[in-house]
Amino acid sequence: MLFRSKMVETLDGLWRRQVQSTAARAAAGPVQARLEVAQLGVPPQMLAEYLKQGTVIDLEVRASDTLTVRVGGKAWMPGRMVNVDGFFGCEVAPGAIAGPAVPEGTTRLSVELGSVGLEGVQLPEFGQAGAVLLSQTAVSENVSLVINQETVGKARLCVYEGRFAIEVL
Repeated sequence: MLFRSKMVETLDGLWRRQVQSTAARAAAGPVQARLEVAQLGVPPQMLAEYLKQGTVIDLEVRASDTLTVRVGGKAWMPGRMVNVDGFFGCEVAPGAIAGPAVPEGTTRLSVELGSVGLEGVQLPEFGQAGAVLLSQTAVSENVSLVINQETVGKARLCVYEGRFAIEVL
């Protein structure tokens, strides 16, 4: 029994050293990890229409628990939506980020469940598959509409014919 616990301590120490060596190259200071359900490329002249109360928009994304975690406006990790004691969270998934960039000449409108405040040095640890990022956003049908990391509106997330859609509030 003693041998097993010593082995676990040794492996844990090696893992922590590896993470800390990676963290030394990570951003310093606070960062926001944003939990994104979908993104839209909106022509600038159509933004007012997209943000108008009562507008319904088909996000053309299959309804699922898949998320993209964004840090500093860039796609960082894929994830799965989770409910942690009534709050939205994200379990980091292995693999590549799904989803193309928005077309040139359009404004990227992000549909987000919430965000998680982290220290930059924590990114390597939370970037591992299976890590759970916990937001302070209560589980509900409400989402934020975000442009350039600034909330510009609220919406209700719904499912239409198996795809996500939003109704602007």
